[in-house]
Amino acid sequence: MPAPKGNHHSPGRPSEYDPDFHDEQSYLLCLMGKTVEELSESFGVSKSTIKRWFKDHPSFWAAVSRGREQADAKVAEGLFKRATGFEIDSEKHFVVNTGDFKQKVETVPTKTYFPPDPGAAMNWLKNRQPEKWRDKQEHQLTGDLTFTLNLDGDAPKEPDSE
Repeated sequence: MPAPKGNHHSPGRPSEYDPDFHDEQSYLLCLMGKTVEELSESFGVSKSTIKRWFKDHPSFWAAVSRGREQADAKVAEGLFKRATGFEIDSEKHFVVNTGDFKQKVETVPTKTYFPPDPGAAMNWLKNRQPEKWRDKQEHQLTGDLTFTLNLDGDAPKEPDSE
């Protein structure tokens, strides 16, 4: 990563903010899923400096937000494809005899199908509709329960029927 313009200080001390450098780099770093802490390490500044830049430089915050949103959208798209199944264009290669003990490789365009992945589908549904698809279902029971405790060690007695 090229060094930013201006002074570059040790971590914890604010460095000179350069929108041409920091905005683009933060966008690219956030596409890779970097956190505020990792941004601060990359720029050689403290986390509090990064947070101050969010407030003081709207273009910096916009670049970070844009990178995060695009990364999340790309992952969501991939998860959706895995959950529902998808097809890609591909090629198959065959060795074909051409006669006189000669061969050639023939390439045939084809499509490769990836079936839906149940794990990806459940992950998607649990996140999109957690009240319907979460693992833990909560049920509420109403009514009365009667317990009989036998401390004598005798055989249990039947409750009185009325």
